[in-house]
Amino acid sequence: LSHGIFGDNIFSHIISSTASACDARMGGAMIPVMSNSGSGNQGICATNPVVVYALENENTEEEIIRALMLSHLTAIYIKQSLGKL
Repeated sequence: LSHGIFGDNIFSHIISSTASACDARMGGAMIPVMSNSGSGNQGICATNPVVVYALENENTEEEIIRALMLSHLTAIYIKQSLGKL
């Protein structure tokens, strides 16, 4: 297994997992996603990095829930200033 230019670290795991999830969704895969601000890909980008990081660092369920809540609220706050796609 080649680890590409990013190597084998948590950053590369977050990037590859999130990109793969968005690519699968955009390719028509029938997978459920958590939407954020009306966008499935924004939901993936608010959820997936947090979960990958938490699983690799053996965080507790409560820590994961708190981190996901903060991530989604931050994404919503940012989205308020960006307007429609």
